[in-house]
This record gives sequence, C-alpha cells and structure tokens, in this order.
Amino acid sequence: MEEGAVRLGIELHTSWFDAATDLPAALALARRVKAVGLYQHVGSFLASINRQLIGLATEARLADMYEWPHAARQGGLMGYGTDPLELTRQLYAQVWRILQGASPASLPFEGPMRVHLALNMARARFLGLRVPGTLLARADKVIE
Repeated sequence: MEEGAVRLGIELHTSWFDAATDLPAALALARRVKAVGLYQHVGSFLASINRQLIGLATEARLADMYEWPHAARQGGLMGYGTDPLELTRQLYAQVWRILQGASPASLPFEGPMRVHLALNMARARFLGLRVPGTLLARADKVIE
C-alpha cells in the first residue's frame, strides 16, 4: 500500500491497534491528518469489531473499504475480497477428500476462486460520492 500511495502521490497514514478501545485514537489521527478514506486490512480482531469501525468511519465521514464484501451490507462504503462462506466450502471439500482417504500432501493448494466487490450506494450518497458506471458494472453486489 505504501508503494502504491507514493506512486499515486497520496499521503498514507497507518494506525495499528489491537483493542477496540484504541479506535477513538485512530479516529482522532484520521481527523488530525484530515483523512478522506479508511482501509481495513483483514484480521480476526478487526472482523470482530467491523460494525464499530464502520460506525466510526461513518461518524468521521470517511470513504471506507474493507477486505470482506459483507462490510458493505453492514454499512461500509465497499468491500472487495473473498467470500468467507466460499472459503469455508473449499475447506470442507478438502477435508472430505482427506476423510475419503486422500493424502493431505497429495492435495493441490486451492486459493480463493474469485473475489467479490460489493458497493453500498446509500453510503456513497451520504459521503457525496459519485460512483462511476464502470465500477457499478463490475460490482457483484450493489446495495441500495
């Protein structure tokens, strides 16, 4: 992300936290640097406080993006990533093969089959953003 920000001429600020009580300090940093966006990296802790993070991003009027598509359904602007349910199905298929006698070492590595883009248009309107038609056309899910 840092390399991409430099190439685009964007100033990138990162905030690391490992407790929900750290979120107000991250929001204060966002306000201090006049941030316009927020990107949440996937992690089990962050997934557990997703709604809280979306609430703070909404309060700060930040354009927010998450690595789980369902974040857009929870109120975030957009989510782009793998579907956890799809990954779980792949895991179960691998476990089934092992239970049927396949050697785990013989099974091929299977990464996510596809990524999904979900856009929350109500959130875009709230932020005063115009979403290009090309992005809307690429979205797997557009939430009104």
